[in-house]
Amino acid sequence: RPWGEGRLHARRCAPLPPSSSEMASSSAGVDAPGGGSLIASREVEAVSARPQRAEAAVKLQRWYRSRCRRQRFRALLLRAIQRRKYLEDRRRIARRIATNEYESREISVRLQRPTGVQLLERWRGTRETTAAQKLQSLWRGARQRKRSLSAAVEQKRDAAARKLQAFARQWRHRGAQ
Repeated sequence: RPWGEGRLHARRCAPLPPSSSEMASSSAGVDAPGGGSLIASREVEAVSARPQRAEAAVKLQRWYRSRCRRQRFRALLLRAIQRRKYLEDRRRIARRIATNEYESREISVRLQRPTGVQLLERWRGTRETTAAQKLQSLWRGARQRKRSLSAAVEQKRDAAARKLQAFARQWRHRGAQ
């Protein structure tokens, strides 16, 4: 897709009308007696008569174009982020499906053995045990993080109180002298 085309650009940044200098250079009007175009010479006279308006128009056009350029860039970044998220979701789903298929094949192999039910129960028990241990360690880590955060806040509060007390002692000591 050519640069500048797209939903975001078409919706928010309509194309600007050509500037007066662009119109003067590209107009194919009636020939003036001096050899140039009559329309172009009148536009040049109008532009030269009011340089502030021409400068203001150029400034506005530059601002508008830079704004549109930023919006296109933001839209490009947003599409890239959304694409990355979509692909990551697809990969996660594919991994989960592959894991489930592998486990179902493993279960069917174990069930085909003579003591398959017992093996399957043992296997499920170990899986549940490891899952419970993982969950407990995650919970302990979360509790420890919460405790350490509250301890850090308390330490900051105590340090601030010590500083205030030292300042008050110095102030009283200076006032006594």
